[in-house]
Amino acid sequence: MAKTYGPIPLHASLRLVSVIFVVVLKKIVPGEFDRVFVSVGFAHYALALWYSQKQMGHVLSRQVSTIAAAFLAAAGAAVTYYNCPSIALYFGVHHALSDSYLFPREPRPANMKPLLASRFVFNLAGYAILLHQDPSFRWLPLPAMIAALLVSFAASLVCLWKLRPAMAPGEFRDQLLFDIVGLAVPLILLSQLHVFQGRRVFRPLVLYHFVFWNFIPAMKMAKTKHAKALTRYAAETAAVTLLFFLMTLKISKSLQDSQIILWGYIHITASFALSSLNPSWIRKWFSLPAPPRIVMKPT
Repeated sequence: MAKTYGPIPLHASLRLVSVIFVVVLKKIVPGEFDRVFVSVGFAHYALALWYSQKQMGHVLSRQVSTIAAAFLAAAGAAVTYYNCPSIALYFGVHHALSDSYLFPREPRPANMKPLLASRFVFNLAGYAILLHQDPSFRWLPLPAMIAALLVSFAASLVCLWKLRPAMAPGEFRDQLLFDIVGLAVPLILLSQLHVFQGRRVFRPLVLYHFVFWNFIPAMKMAKTKHAKALTRYAAETAAVTLLFFLMTLKISKSLQDSQIILWGYIHITASFALSSLNPSWIRKWFSLPAPPRIVMKPT
């Protein structure tokens, strides 16, 4: 009987391809890096809103979630206006949640909270190490962040091992590869500190996030064999990215910088209400349905 493997190797490969793309882009066309960053970023924001219409309707159709969304909007407006927390810290939490709660196979195994928690610490620690010169993370001792990275990575391996009975054939290996490549992302960027110095590593890391997450919807469409939807999404992504790139040729850099941060705050704030890649206690506020689960049988 042929073995079946989950889609994790493709996710892990995309992680690797995305970070390599960022490094190569910075080396080959450093003068155009900021324009590419802004155009890909705004395309990411725009498409995320466009493809979240169903979630918006779901949230606004319930009184409790509508009230929660109103409070979130008010809090998000205050965060954006006062720039507190900083965009570096705000994005770090968003990035860690997104990469930690990405679990391609559904239904998901039950008892995943320890794995998700360890992955969150693991992803956030790697991010903090990369940005340890940023004021938002400078107060954290670098040795403590490295220790947190290694301990949480080891914890995620232990959690994966315990989840093996609920996994399909080959899935443990695939999940392991996903985490290993997740560890490789900050290591690759750290190895390029002669290219990315100090706070300048922030944009490359964010661009990696943009590129990787622009691929995720396409992968889901390809998996379900929705050829028309996949073609439309690819065309929309290319067209919107090109449109924003052309706009960067006419807009001052200072305006680009201020707007990418402003809409970054809006995008991240909205993701707490519209994305399922959040802890269950956040999803409950907005009445978002939890992904289906399967219960592990005792062995």
